[in-house]
Amino acid sequence: MNDISKNKRRDAYDQEHEFTVLHAADSDEALLQYVRSVAEQLGRLPSKKEVVGASLLKCRFGPWPRMLEKAGLKTTKKEKGKSAVCQPVSLPEKVR
Repeated sequence: MNDISKNKRRDAYDQEHEFTVLHAADSDEALLQYVRSVAEQLGRLPSKKEVVGASLLKCRFGPWPRMLEKAGLKTTKKEKGKSAVCQPVSLPEKVR
């Protein structure tokens, strides 16, 4: 591994460590809002590699897809499988 690659890895490690130290006590909602803001800046769903603090987020929320779901950025498999036909229909007052 060359020196540039080693420096990049070390920088990434340092950023992760600093984020964890600074944000370990943050609420779940504050961390999820942070992820939402990164997604907004990127204009798409962020990957783990694009989010500083991904290791803390994984510890707190589980696998990356689950964390994105909890942040409201990705639908669950259950939600994807639902069709409009399967949605409950409200009956008019007279029919009830």
